[in-house]
Amino acid sequence: MKLLFIFLISMSLSACVSTWLDKNTARLKNTFTPEATRLSIVADVGKPYRSFDKASSKILPPYHYPNFASYDVFDVYGKIAMPTDEAPKQGSLTTLLIDEMVAVPSVLVTTTTDYLFKSSDLIVFYDKNKHYLGHKIYDKSGKLLFSSKS
Repeated sequence: MKLLFIFLISMSLSACVSTWLDKNTARLKNTFTPEATRLSIVADVGKPYRSFDKASSKILPPYHYPNFASYDVFDVYGKIAMPTDEAPKQGSLTTLLIDEMVAVPSVLVTTTTDYLFKSSDLIVFYDKNKHYLGHKIYDKSGKLLFSSKS
């Protein structure tokens, strides 16, 4: 009887575990802050594969953000932390433990495959002093996945 009780409690908490895993495996949680500079962002993310500076270019940039002076484009593998990641998932015994039994292995598999195979374009925008303004995330087909508040 005690074993059954422990099993039921652990399975009902597994949704909490899957939420924690999903949230804490995202990359770059503390990178994009108002005081971040281009140097600190490049140190966290890596070398950009493309950069744009309005002052030294006469062509129109493909990416836009209010009041930006320059931007970097990074190829990033894995899940990138977004403010929408804060919504908690809820588990209960009403799902008959099926969701909970699938959630943890599903998050582990998804996270692993994302870090190995899924890359996104991360565009980070800077002001004229090379301080962080905002960022956008696009999938490789060009679909906008996230845009920080402007």
